[in-house]
Amino acid sequence: DYINQVLPELGEQNMVQMTFYQYSSHRLPSIQVETLSQRFTEQLDKHAQKLNDLKGSLTYFKAVSAYANHLNKEDMRFRNLMFNGEVLIPKEKISDIYYGFNENYNLRNRL
Repeated sequence: DYINQVLPELGEQNMVQMTFYQYSSHRLPSIQVETLSQRFTEQLDKHAQKLNDLKGSLTYFKAVSAYANHLNKEDMRFRNLMFNGEVLIPKEKISDIYYGFNENYNLRNRL
């Protein structure tokens, strides 16, 4: 709107507005110009690939396993179990039950 208002006052008429992609595609027809959506899709794919590579690695598996083993012993965070706005089971009781199991009883079964 600004361009449409200011340029006619300066004596310019028929201002054509276009995106950089449109301009470069028109001026450089022999060069394949990447669209903005293609650019972001490619970045997301690279990012997703990096995440998949990490999650599929032995290092990640060992880290998650070590963390799960740690939570079997300590540092699990609990919240009060609420019902109608009142504490039905306090988080301390949940913690006592959780850590009251035999240490060999794994995290998945405790939850």
